[in-house]
Amino acid sequence: MALRTMPGATRIVVKNCTFRALGGDTVSPWDTEAGLYYFKDCTMEGAVDFYCPRGWAYAENCRFECHNLNAAIWHDGSGNRDEKTVLKNCTFVGDDGFKLGRFHREAQFYLIGCKFPHNMADADIYWAESGPGAKQWGRRVYYADCHRAGGDYAWMKTNLATAEGAPKAAAITPAWTFGGRWNPLTGQRSTAPLPPAVQDSTAEKMLVFQREIGGWPKAVGEVKVDYKHRMTAAERAGTLDDRGRNDATIDNNATTREIEYLVPAFRRTNNPAYRLAAERGVRYLLKMQHRNGGFPQFYPDSSSYRGQITYNDDAMVRALRVLKGVSEQKADYALLDWSLVGPAKEAVARGVQCILKTQYRRRGQLTAWCAQHDRRTLLPCKARAFELASLSGDETVGIVEFLMSLDQPAPEVRRAVESAVAWLQSVQMKDVAMKEIDAPKEPRGKDRVIVPEAGTVLWARFYELETDRPIFVGRDSQVHYQLTEIENERRAGYLYAGTWPLKLLSKEYPAWQKRLNTAPGEAKK
Repeated sequence: MALRTMPGATRIVVKNCTFRALGGDTVSPWDTEAGLYYFKDCTMEGAVDFYCPRGWAYAENCRFECHNLNAAIWHDGSGNRDEKTVLKNCTFVGDDGFKLGRFHREAQFYLIGCKFPHNMADADIYWAESGPGAKQWGRRVYYADCHRAGGDYAWMKTNLATAEGAPKAAAITPAWTFGGRWNPLTGQRSTAPLPPAVQDSTAEKMLVFQREIGGWPKAVGEVKVDYKHRMTAAERAGTLDDRGRNDATIDNNATTREIEYLVPAFRRTNNPAYRLAAERGVRYLLKMQHRNGGFPQFYPDSSSYRGQITYNDDAMVRALRVLKGVSEQKADYALLDWSLVGPAKEAVARGVQCILKTQYRRRGQLTAWCAQHDRRTLLPCKARAFELASLSGDETVGIVEFLMSLDQPAPEVRRAVESAVAWLQSVQMKDVAMKEIDAPKEPRGKDRVIVPEAGTVLWARFYELETDRPIFVGRDSQVHYQLTEIENERRAGYLYAGTWPLKLLSKEYPAWQKRLNTAPGEAKK
């Protein structure tokens, strides 16, 4: 890169300069939220996407020299629907067959009075299907008075009338490009805000509950966070005053739930506050991860079992799925800050290694996972009084499903999946079912029982580490081998048995095996 700026460099003027680089991204001013860039009488030379502004950009009387056949110019306008790149009275030259431009993210191009050489490809600015993101605002590529030596291509035809607002070529000035917020010709600045963003009521509440560290709580005191609840002005003010609370967590879907909602909310509304909040949430996940790749239940609160590696209720798996989406820039995650991609990819790799290292090995044989593992020894460990160190017939399923989602899984990943599936098959409780019944004499009026039922199957939530025997533990932390032997409050209030692995064993695992055995270049088993 010859010129590169990052978020915070919001106004740049460049005149009479030459920028050359051997590769791509020669000129890369990158502030997707607020970047305003002005180039005049400059020469820019490079390979693919060598002129690639993010935000708003205006270039006039500039010369572009392209040495790659894929594309010369590029734009990222995903931060705001109004963002655009304007090239006025510019000249293009390049290697035989070079293409004018492409975009991977939302973009808006205006080429006014530009001159093209006879040896360029007959290829309009195109959407790169291999790239991340989606064109929610449609294709926005506009030309006026552009011509090619030797004859114009059809796509160069003036089409400004199809642009939003149908601007005239003469009206496309730096001040127009920057929405009146800045005029680089006069130096005049305006504090006028961007076009008002659409608000999403649920997303707005999520902004209120986000903690200073970037994560979200699952509850405030004893009150669960409920985004369907209509907040009063006093509740909103009080919640904002609580931003410094030490209660951010990934338990009960907290934080991952908010990120997964805010990213598409940004796409729907173009409200940058939602994207920024989601990015802060992703950075929180990156910050909370242990060096060994595990994720604690809470961060920074590490008291009691909160700092242990937590698979319970799929907490760590949900965090890894979010980071995997960010790292792959798939779907709406492509709208997030590109600088998160590398750290997210590294975090997923560490997380996978932690999963492999925590899989319980008994007498040389890999089995399953505990709901919690010690953050230092990686061994199964206790959490709440009724959650002893044991193998889980529930959390193991989510871990296996995540491992199966990995592209081109390494041999050790395959072994982990196959061993866990074999374990799940071996610990089935056949011909029994869990039933919820009325129990008027019990405090809750309900009870759960395990009863014989031909043709059905159950898995226990907890299995003894060394025997695979199903165990049932109440608040006294004592091991029992019958559900009836623990208190009703736990029997009716906690699910000690279920059918969690059924879909994995009957559909997902066979499909995964078939995919691996038929993948191109794979030797069939």
